[in-house]
Amino acid sequence: MRKWSALAALLLALPMVAEERDTLGVQARLSLPGGNLPDATGSQAPGMGASLLAELHFEPEVCLRLLIGADSWRQKGSAGDRSVRAYHVGAEAIYFLQDDGGDFRKGPFLIGGLAGITWALGADTRDTGTPLRVIHAGFTAGFGYRFNRHMDAEVKVLSSKVDPDFTATATMVSFTYRF
Repeated sequence: MRKWSALAALLLALPMVAEERDTLGVQARLSLPGGNLPDATGSQAPGMGASLLAELHFEPEVCLRLLIGADSWRQKGSAGDRSVRAYHVGAEAIYFLQDDGGDFRKGPFLIGGLAGITWALGADTRDTGTPLRVIHAGFTAGFGYRFNRHMDAEVKVLSSKVDPDFTATATMVSFTYRF
């Protein structure tokens, strides 16, 4: 738990030493499970997640977003442990598609990112009947729209291998609020 606290503290400190237009924020997500996630959880029910993020601006049309967060998928009302959780630390590059003339860009943008993900699978998600915790890389890709200095909406896909026979994918709709 100390590692997560240290990473969150580092993430919070980054914009304090950065430029005026660099920001902190929070992101909330709903995600539709894909790949082997629906089989593991026994449900097509959407998952939920949240992240703490820092956004660092380099060029007018390019910024780097650093994230630390978690996502969870599970079958509602299930008697067993069919939950799948993902704890992640990652970075996403954001490229704005139009120049609105301001020093803080608005409008449509593309997203591409990499993350280190700790996957935690409940005992009933696997044939062995034992829980699993593994760390693997994952990636995100998608697009979004920045409404103003504080709010974004995005659609992106997360994909990662959990083990050789288990690929987790999720289509995520997220909303970001920056301070």
